[in-house]
Amino acid sequence: HRDLKPSNIMVRDSDQQPLILDFGCAYLLDDHGEELLTTAHVGSAAYVPPEVFATPTLRHAKQDVYACGVMLYEAFTGQRPFTARTREELFRVTRQADPLPPRRLRPELPLELERIILRCLEKRPADRYADAGEVERELAAWSQGKPLTTPAPREHRLPLWFGSLA
Repeated sequence: HRDLKPSNIMVRDSDQQPLILDFGCAYLLDDHGEELLTTAHVGSAAYVPPEVFATPTLRHAKQDVYACGVMLYEAFTGQRPFTARTREELFRVTRQADPLPPRRLRPELPLELERIILRCLEKRPADRYADAGEVERELAAWSQGKPLTTPAPREHRLPLWFGSLA
């Protein structure tokens, strides 16, 4: 999709199913109706992963996984993982900073849900879920109380490891 964001998702009234809208049907055309190629960033800045800022023409499914992570973060904390005054500053912050763990903003948030969100927001695409289907399966497992495939966040691994030495 390459531009997942809350305004591109609608919930169908009849069955409460989310629908993704706006599949980039509008193209930039020249005077002769030919599509123009552009190196401009595709997507809304707050929902674009760090690697796309470095390579604007890059397209992959993990771009949507990252955007899903931003939307989950926003839905459960009330704010986005990264904010800035300008687009350029947002690009820099997104590339360089780690998001504040959601449980620091909402301590009552389940640890497993935080794990899912943070995995979606990993800097390296290889560390994210493979695709949106994998995110959906992980959320379904969490909602049913089943084990997740997502490893514990870094800040929780060290205390667990040291605890095993005692």
